[in-house]
Amino acid sequence: MHSRMMTARLGLTALLSLGVTAPAIGEIAAAQVRADTYVSELTDQEIAWSGDWELDEDGSVAAAGIERVVVADVTHDAYLTFVYRTDDAEIADVLDEAIADLAGDGVTYVTLDEDAGRRDGYAIYLGSVAGGDPYGLYLTAEDESDAIVVTALLAPADDLGDAIAEVQDDVTRDGDAVFEDVDADEVDEIVANGELPDADATPNAYADLGVVEDGVYESPQFGTEITWGGDWAIDERYDDPVLSDTTSQEPSDQIFLTRLDDHGSRLGGNVGFQIVAYDAADTPEGWEAYWTSDEYLNLYEDEPMTTLLTDTTENSVAVVSMYTAESGPVIEYIMGTFIDEDVEVVVTFYATPDGLEDALVAAQEDLTVDGEPVLGLFGADEILDAYEAVD
Repeated sequence: MHSRMMTARLGLTALLSLGVTAPAIGEIAAAQVRADTYVSELTDQEIAWSGDWELDEDGSVAAAGIERVVVADVTHDAYLTFVYRTDDAEIADVLDEAIADLAGDGVTYVTLDEDAGRRDGYAIYLGSVAGGDPYGLYLTAEDESDAIVVTALLAPADDLGDAIAEVQDDVTRDGDAVFEDVDADEVDEIVANGELPDADATPNAYADLGVVEDGVYESPQFGTEITWGGDWAIDERYDDPVLSDTTSQEPSDQIFLTRLDDHGSRLGGNVGFQIVAYDAADTPEGWEAYWTSDEYLNLYEDEPMTTLLTDTTENSVAVVSMYTAESGPVIEYIMGTFIDEDVEVVVTFYATPDGLEDALVAAQEDLTVDGEPVLGLFGADEILDAYEAVD
């Protein structure tokens, strides 16, 4: 009866542009940074900057086969990113991944000058988030002998040409000016002629999977309604954030949500809903036994879990556990509710200890299943007390 349970654990590290997720360079490759230069660990290329540009250590990351270096001119709200990839990626695929990551962060965008750009390894995008000012993104991808090198400049749309000119003056890669051959005035003209679609008019990509409108999901197979408001949004980090599995022996519907601010940045807290059929063998006590068993607690050998709290009622069960990810401790709060004679809804919530109170209150206030609040068996204080007692 336990094979239906969601076992994929959502990493809490924010999705980073171009698919790079790893510790900050300042923590793992400090030797590569010297004053106003950075030397690539993968290619030995030197990036140098001057003027108002500074290294953004939080945005710079390194992982197997990929490096990302970000320098920022915060005065003009401009961000220049270099990505080195030795993972056999194709230039066209790299450009596709970049815009997919933007769309995944709740961005409304249009692609400008795409046909010409894809042939020559560059692309220009114009985008915004709801309620935000438009920005421009200029991307180049160069296939060099030892790596693909992606260079991306993000700046307010009206200032993209000026930002390109500033990069040409102040930033070099192996002594050559970055964007040396780019016509900044031409880019400005392309962006000025671009028309940004209304963020509120973005098509509903999940209408066929049960998302009947923004903030309302109806399980296609079981009819269960899930609603969300506040800061919650569909979690586009998943390949399939809304899924209806009708082919397995035990069909299920799933939807994954996360919290985003007005600019599309993640606030902390993630929730997955799974709606499944159950039979007489499924009971709150049975799920409690499984979620506290060695089998479940050690599903991930490198991240074993410790049980903190458990409780059952006549028709529900809740278990709170903790584990330590690469980024630090994470608390999992999983609750199953039998809502009628043959349907069970499992809600799985993740947050860091520091962010748990805000995220859990937001979940309890802004998420519902068939009109009822979720995750009601434990409060934040009770969970944190149990965590601190173990920690």
